[in-house]
Amino acid sequence: NDSGVEIIPSCSNTAPHWRSDDNKLLTELRSLQDALVGQCLCRFDESVVTQLFDRQLNIVSWPMTCSLTYLSTMQLMFDVYLKQNSTGTICSKIMGACDILVRNRHDWITEVVELADHKSKFVTFVASRVLASFLIVSKDTVDENWLQQIAENIYLFDRINRITVQKINFSLDIIKRIVEWKDVEQHPLEDSHYINTAGNLQVQEDNPFRSSVGYNANQASSSHSNLHNAFSNLQTNSTPSTSAGDEPPERPVTFKLHEPVLKLDRSDQGEPDRSISPDPVPS
Repeated sequence: NDSGVEIIPSCSNTAPHWRSDDNKLLTELRSLQDALVGQCLCRFDESVVTQLFDRQLNIVSWPMTCSLTYLSTMQLMFDVYLKQNSTGTICSKIMGACDILVRNRHDWITEVVELADHKSKFVTFVASRVLASFLIVSKDTVDENWLQQIAENIYLFDRINRITVQKINFSLDIIKRIVEWKDVEQHPLEDSHYINTAGNLQVQEDNPFRSSVGYNANQASSSHSNLHNAFSNLQTNSTPSTSAGDEPPERPVTFKLHEPVLKLDRSDQGEPDRSISPDPVPS
């Protein structure tokens, strides 16, 4: 009888000790975050960006502060990339940093997926957001193995416990974030620097989980069908969609300001409008 045995997540056995390298990592990450808030990494040395992202992470061995800062930096970079991509102007170093992560040379995706059973809810929350944003960024180069690793957590019903429930919620949150991802090019509360004029505001269908159309409508991408097949059993035709492409376009309301509020054109034809014409003055 192992009912009294406490199940400890594999990613959180011991608290790592703080090292001098952690101070350096944290300083570089915070500096990078400040630059990302400014929407540009051009002032950063390319070697610094490469050292931060083209490496074996081993996030589990880092202190909690470093782990959260690193994951949140990745999510911020992906979100900035998506926003800039919708405007058509992307910082070349942000694009290069995202390209490093998309190549996944050190298999960081597996490491982040394994954070699903981490004891810290903050870590699992940020990790799921990172993976959701990453899959949207890499929509044309998504590897089926990445999706398989995420989907595997959903089929753990044969051994339900606290850890498996946590893993299931982790994967479902990733899928939910992708399905509900907004395709509107600009948010009303965005910076004025990125706000488009009303004539340029468009709804761009850029969610491969809801549409087979990407940025390049002339080329069919096999990755779109792979994405749909991987999660086909999780979506039904009755599931509501927030995509503007699934809803019939609404006719814009046009106010014809050139027309007067009171139409008096009948008086010009010899037919005065009795409702507004004054009574004749008696002679």
